[in-house]
Amino acid sequence: MRCDRDILDNEYSRYNPNTSKINQLRPEARGIALLKTIKLYPLDSQQRSLDPRHTSNIKQLSTRDPSVFPVTKQLLDCYPPISPDEIAADPLWYDAPIVVANNKIRYKINQQRIIAHAKNKGCPVLFWRNPLAGENALLLSQAEKQQMYSTHLPLTSYFAAGVICTITENKSQLRGIVNGAHCIMHSLTLDPTEDTERSKRLMPDGMPMPPLHDCIRNAKPGDLVELIVPPISVNVTLPPEGDCTNFSDTDTLVPGARVIPMLLSAFSKSEAIQPWELLQRSSDPFKSISFLDHSLDFRYAITYHKMQVSAYVPIILLFATTPHTLSAFFHRDRPSVASFLISTSGHEAS
Repeated sequence: MRCDRDILDNEYSRYNPNTSKINQLRPEARGIALLKTIKLYPLDSQQRSLDPRHTSNIKQLSTRDPSVFPVTKQLLDCYPPISPDEIAADPLWYDAPIVVANNKIRYKINQQRIIAHAKNKGCPVLFWRNPLAGENALLLSQAEKQQMYSTHLPLTSYFAAGVICTITENKSQLRGIVNGAHCIMHSLTLDPTEDTERSKRLMPDGMPMPPLHDCIRNAKPGDLVELIVPPISVNVTLPPEGDCTNFSDTDTLVPGARVIPMLLSAFSKSEAIQPWELLQRSSDPFKSISFLDHSLDFRYAITYHKMQVSAYVPIILLFATTPHTLSAFFHRDRPSVASFLISTSGHEAS
């Protein structure tokens, strides 16, 4: 705050907070008077962890004393290594979210994990291109759009039944369909023009693209099957432990279960692009493109920014900074990337 010396030495020195003289002071002095009434409350304790031992460890790590080294042997002993047998015995590790440093790594892991899930369940993965939106989308050529879709993972959506997701938009507070809520992919409501649009596409052999159901029937587990038209809705199942008070039979697509349709969002998301992706466009440059999706995000990987307000049991911390180093995580014979598996013993992760 910039103040004249005269205000500090003269006007404010004569200020009496019990009188109405503050209305006669200059704005700088009024601000100083207000700041003098503010109390400092140090926020030096966390309120999220429910585990007393974990709470104590967090307090130790949060010390502000520069002479104290908080990482002691006693603290490290609280987090022993987890053996492969322990992981195999706990089915929660199969879908444990991986906490990563940035979205590029998150998208890559989510893509690989959903394919692995489909292989394990014996089904293919359906995918489609998210519709581009906004004025910038109208300026793109078909070649530029193909370039965007081939290099930007957020512009493509995937589906496999049973995949755990997170809702990314507030739909209904009363029904628990809110940002951050967990759900499970159930089914798709296809656009009725899907097969018509497929018949207009030619295969490399010159034959029309077969109907979608034929492609699904002939696909191997984990194969990618493209939808030409984005589905009308991605139908998801809300967890049974949620609040069912405001959820009626007319709110579900499947009687006896809480299956809801997630339609294309009315609110666009933005994806940054690079100048070279515009095919050396010399005019009308722009730095981002908007797109629409079904307000769902896979829960296989999450950035540490998002996981700070969520409870996950258990979690995996991955210390990789680029997608190129992910091979060390998925191939354990290359230990150049450190990772930690953390079991929170049924309590909230912090």
